[in-house]
Amino acid sequence: MKTAVLKSLPDTTALIMAAAVADYRPAKPSAQKVKKSSGIPEISLVGTTDILTAVAAEKSKKGYPTVTVGFAAESHDLINNARQKLEEKNLDLIVANDISAEDSGIAVDDNRVTIIDAGGGQEDLPLMDKFDVAQHVLERVLGLLGLSVND
Repeated sequence: MKTAVLKSLPDTTALIMAAAVADYRPAKPSAQKVKKSSGIPEISLVGTTDILTAVAAEKSKKGYPTVTVGFAAESHDLINNARQKLEEKNLDLIVANDISAEDSGIAVDDNRVTIIDAGGGQEDLPLMDKFDVAQHVLERVLGLLGLSVND
């Protein structure tokens, strides 16, 4: 996926990276099915390549994409972790999502997010349908591009 994303960057005006593909992978994948009769397996993990970090490097060198949006799914210290990710990954916006909340997040239809921009601005959105959250994020992206929904 990293290769496909990086290859597409020269033609990309806005990139919205809604989720990491995977942060970790098995260090030694099994060539065969792991059978229950073998007992509970021990699985060692190694980190994967962070696609958004690779995009940040390209953006720093070549200036594209024009707008980059990331997401921060956090279980604690939501705003500080999101701000750190925003800076480290050279993002224009980050959508911070508290995954420990029972009424919003990953396993439900609604979400309550905070949108933080590179200039330090912070917008706390109320609990709303995920479609409406997406609409709001897209409107913010259009604004950064100097466009509006009617353009």
